[in-house]
This record gives sequence, C-alpha cells and structure tokens, in this order.
Amino acid sequence: MNCSGISMIPDLEAGASASVSVNLLPGFPDTNYRVTCDIFGKAKRLSAIVVEKVNRIDRETVSVTVRNRANVTVGGMGVYVVAESV
Repeated sequence: MNCSGISMIPDLEAGASASVSVNLLPGFPDTNYRVTCDIFGKAKRLSAIVVEKVNRIDRETVSVTVRNRANVTVGGMGVYVVAESV
C-alpha cells in the first residue's frame, strides 16, 4: 500500500531552510516502509532546493526539511512525498 501527499514550500532566501508538514493519505503503513520526496516547481530546474531531512510525525504526517542552495531567494515550489510498503 502506498500513501502520498503534497505541501507548498515557503519562499526561501539564499541559504535558508524550512520545515514543512505534509499530510499523507491514506496514512503510513505500520511497518516496513520507504519514504521518497521530490521537489516540484520552478526551483526544480535550478536544482536550488534540496531535501535535508524527513521525519515521521504520526501515522498521517511527515515533516520535510528543505534548504535553498542558491544565491537568490527562490519561491513557487512544493514537495511531493510518497511512503510505500517494502
């Protein structure tokens, strides 16, 4: 069983990081799962935003920490998260 969710990332100044909560539906598998993240939006083309950390908060929520590696403020992007049974 897979679950997924999307959340928008706030505009990030150069070198800044932020944590965003992503709600997953229908919810995490109880055990043996793998989480993957993908950035979408205009920052994806710049390869400016990187995922630094993913933490499971509860059965339906993960916290994703992202960082802006560019030398400019970047906005208009989001993060797509998938948790899949392995």
